Amino acid sequence: MSRAFEFNYQIELAGRLEGLDLESHHNLRLQPYVLGGFKQDYMLADNPTRAQHTGGLDVKYNLTSSLTMDATFNTDFAQVEVDEEQINLTRFDLFFPEKRPFFLENSGTFEFGSPREVEIFFSRRIGIDETGEQIPIDAGLRLTGKAGKYDLGLLNMQTRKVKGVAPANNFGVFRLSREFGTRSSVGIIGVSRQSTSSRLGLDRVPFNRTLGADLNFGFGKYANFFNYFAKSITPGRNSSNQAGSTLFGYDDQHHRIDLSYLEVGRNFNPEVGFVNRVGFRKPSFGYRRTFTPEGKRLRAIFPHFQWNRWYTIAAEGQPRGKESGFEHYHLDTRWQNGSTLGIAWNRNFERLDKPFEVYPGINIRPGAYHYSEMVANFGSDPSANLFASGNVAVGNFYAGTIRTINVNGGYRIGGYRYTLAASYIRNFIHLPEGNFDTDLLGYRFNWSFTPKSYFQSFIQYNSRTQDVGINVRLGLLSTSSTGLFIVYNSRVATVDFLDPHEVERRTLSRALFVKFNYLFDF
Repeated sequence: MSRAFEFNYQIELAGRLEGLDLESHHNLRLQPYVLGGFKQDYMLADNPTRAQHTGGLDVKYNLTSSLTMDATFNTDFAQVEVDEEQINLTRFDLFFPEKRPFFLENSGTFEFGSPREVEIFFSRRIGIDETGEQIPIDAGLRLTGKAGKYDLGLLNMQTRKVKGVAPANNFGVFRLSREFGTRSSVGIIGVSRQSTSSRLGLDRVPFNRTLGADLNFGFGKYANFFNYFAKSITPGRNSSNQAGSTLFGYDDQHHRIDLSYLEVGRNFNPEVGFVNRVGFRKPSFGYRRTFTPEGKRLRAIFPHFQWNRWYTIAAEGQPRGKESGFEHYHLDTRWQNGSTLGIAWNRNFERLDKPFEVYPGINIRPGAYHYSEMVANFGSDPSANLFASGNVAVGNFYAGTIRTINVNGGYRIGGYRYTLAASYIRNFIHLPEGNFDTDLLGYRFNWSFTPKSYFQSFIQYNSRTQDVGINVRLGLLSTSSTGLFIVYNSRVATVDFLDPHEVERRTLSRALFVKFNYLFDF
């Protein structure tokens, strides 16, 4: 290889190594755990205090050098950080990202669809109910990696019945894809939920299936063409149960273009996926231009815009036409130290066919609403000891006005040994139907005793639910993911309430767990 090129960045010009006959190591890893503690839930009518004591096992085995099998029994995620609170001012479901290690590992194998909009498989549907509470997972098996020229993903999980919450269910996912040519691939996916309870109740159907296929092409160095189609199978929903998308993307050093079309039928229902709305056609177009001026301070200027439209796919006799619109115009800059500064203008359109409860007791009347806002964003050097970022927005909201302050930042002491970070989002909203404000606060403290030991706390306040959430974790690790964990969780109301036993309380719930797991590597 020519000395004019760096090996790390021009690996395709390196020589070809042949004739190696390496032995495959199957490397078995066993990771058992034991857990003890208690949980108190003062919203329950029966005994609020319940002891927790359990154990389980995770197994990892390399079938080949590129194919790995993982098994889990009585799975537990007590040491995982709680979800970040969100306040929903829209008509659609919020997206909460996955944080559990078992599902995060090799999660890219199972990706299919439009991220955070139409995802055929969304792992949070397994072992977590709609309120965020855990549903016990009895066992699970995952197979991921390469089998010849194919990328393979298999997942099967069995969850336990929780009375009044969910029946026992078996979840299965199959994903197969193959790459060819330049950034091109073809693949299929199948996702299933099958009830294993003798009596369902809770108005649940016995099964749900989703099947899909995707085909992606790469053209030259910068252009890509992404396509997928999926169909759900749910008893009683036999028409308009499909979703599909096609997207053309071009991205070089100076230009980025996205042109897409997404359609989701009225009865598309992937129960093990995430879909924030159904029954629409959505054309979109976006463009970004990047300028890299010469100088010591300014690194890049990238003006960009995005246009989205949603058109209703309606049944006979129902309203049709444009139901939502979003336009985003943004002039953003990035400086040499990593800081950012920009200003944006957003235009929105919403058609309400029925009243929309935007806040408890405040319902926006049906109608067509055009509104816009100006947003100024900023961000300091993210690698500095003292860092901050956020935005300020001023504009209209439906038939009223909105003012938003969104700031977050932190301070590092002793390098990265101590970190304090906080975030605050406040909305001032004035509507003809009523006025209200929302507050969302978060505070994090991280103390790393050693590279393998830490103390972390995460405290949140949500004015919508009027409570404070506390998550405290102490980890004394023997490896990167095993060791001793002590976890305390609590939710405290900011207003008085009567529990089911007519007792005035502020504490809604609290729990203390001690967990120990250990890795046996063979």
